[in-house]
Amino acid sequence: MLTAPLSAIEQESCPQPSPSINCWLLHLTSGHVIAISIHQVTELLRDIVRLPVPRAPEHCNNLIAWRERLIPLVDYQHPNRSKTSLSHSQVMVIRFANDEHGIDYLGFSIKHIEKATIHDSDFLIPDDWQDLPFTESILSSCEVNDQCIYILDMKTLYNQH
Repeated sequence: MLTAPLSAIEQESCPQPSPSINCWLLHLTSGHVIAISIHQVTELLRDIVRLPVPRAPEHCNNLIAWRERLIPLVDYQHPNRSKTSLSHSQVMVIRFANDEHGIDYLGFSIKHIEKATIHDSDFLIPDDWQDLPFTESILSSCEVNDQCIYILDMKTLYNQH
């Protein structure tokens, strides 16, 4: 049996699936939420020692020791730690490509994480980007469960510290 191609009206009435991506939503200690590709997530750490960095930017004034490296810790909630301390928040270590075709790492101080699927139709432009501590790093944003989720350029954020 031969079938004819769908007419334009029939094509409009057939819903097309929206492209989507699976990701982790990182609920930062500041209350903001960022989306990270599942391929960028490296490890979740608990009770990690923070090593202060004098005169570092407020959002990144600690390092953490991880797998024989010292990596920057992004923490928007506790910018004024003045001594080595043990944190009870979790730290998500993520990886991203740098400009030299290598891999860099950042740690994010988080309250909790959750899996999500983001669809193209979820993307939006929020009104409040100016008031965010990571405004210069925002690539885009989307809405998941009525909450604004930010997608950051990790290279830009990394180079701000």
